[in-house]
Amino acid sequence: MSSNSPMTRAQKQILVFSLLIIFLIGALVYIFRDQGTPAAPAADATPTLAPEATYVTVDEARDTLPTPTPVPTPTPTFAPTPTISPTSAPEITLMPQSYPTLRRNDAGADVKQMQTRLIELGYLQPGGNDGDFGTGTFNAVREFQRNNNLTTDGVAGPATLSVLYGASPVPANPGGEE
Repeated sequence: MSSNSPMTRAQKQILVFSLLIIFLIGALVYIFRDQGTPAAPAADATPTLAPEATYVTVDEARDTLPTPTPVPTPTPTFAPTPTISPTSAPEITLMPQSYPTLRRNDAGADVKQMQTRLIELGYLQPGGNDGDFGTGTFNAVREFQRNNNLTTDGVAGPATLSVLYGASPVPANPGGEE
């Protein structure tokens, strides 16, 4: 690197940082240079020897510090906890669910949702929820209707779907016995 090439950004930053440190050290020396030493009398021009330095241990220095006065901690006041009185649970009134009628050759999200529920109950094989109401879905709906004492026609109408999605549908026979 030649002496005439311009300084890089990093070099400029180092230079500025170095000058700042030098300035701060000079300021500190200037501020603290004469603190704690009495001014020498002007009439005495005879040089004198400085007294021997004294060293103090940390424990001795700590003993000379004033003891801090503890600040009293305020006592917290607590508001009384509100009393919760038991109330009766609100009555839940179920609105009648409106279900579409699903039959062979239907397709879509409603069919897929029904197939998923039939899989959960063991009437349809896993993976059989393709959204198409075909022969496998038709047979699964008929078996579900038979096991749940519904009209066995293979059509998933409101009566069939309300039992299928209800709280206690009868699952498929695990052994396949009817």
